Amino acid sequence: MGKFVFLLKNSSYCNYSLCSRNCLFRALGDQLDGHMGNHYRHRQDTTNYMLEHRDDFQPFVEDDLPFDKHSNAKLKNHSC
Repeated sequence: MGKFVFLLKNSSYCNYSLCSRNCLFRALGDQLDGHMGNHYRHRQDTTNYMLEHRDDFQPFVEDDLPFDKHSNAKLKNHSC
């Protein structure tokens, strides 16, 4: 039970999600909303947050695209 202490202390739980390019956002929906159906909204919210705080996230983009194009591609293509 040691590895689940953090989850328990934060009123969260371990659950299985579909293995897809939306798994992070499905997991957010599961924990925040109680279901995985809002994964696209969580993807949009996360991408918008990253765009609004680009200076915090831009150093972590590892492809050759400019940050805006990289972020917009993530939003449109549902890619990881």
